[in-house]
Amino acid sequence: MKFFDGTLFSNTYRAREQWQLLMNSWRFGGDLQFAEYFESMKSQMAALEAKTGMSRAAYAKWLVRKRRIDNQSSRITYMMEVAAKDRASGRESSAPER
Repeated sequence: MKFFDGTLFSNTYRAREQWQLLMNSWRFGGDLQFAEYFESMKSQMAALEAKTGMSRAAYAKWLVRKRRIDNQSSRITYMMEVAAKDRASGRESSAPER
């Protein structure tokens, strides 16, 4: 964020040397997710909950129990834990195998 703030709103911004090296290596990147992405995700939640057996309420309780905030990392960790419990109980997970 600091890079974008400096690039967009400051004429005097100079990136740190290590950031410049990383950017020039072309090994790292990012995806910008706009409002349409989140609106689409929200509209698909009911179908996802029905397919996976997960619920927003169970996820909210899990966040409190684990003392985590809602973010992409927490969502992935939650899904991994649910999938592991499904495998342990013999319930077939709806996630595709790789």
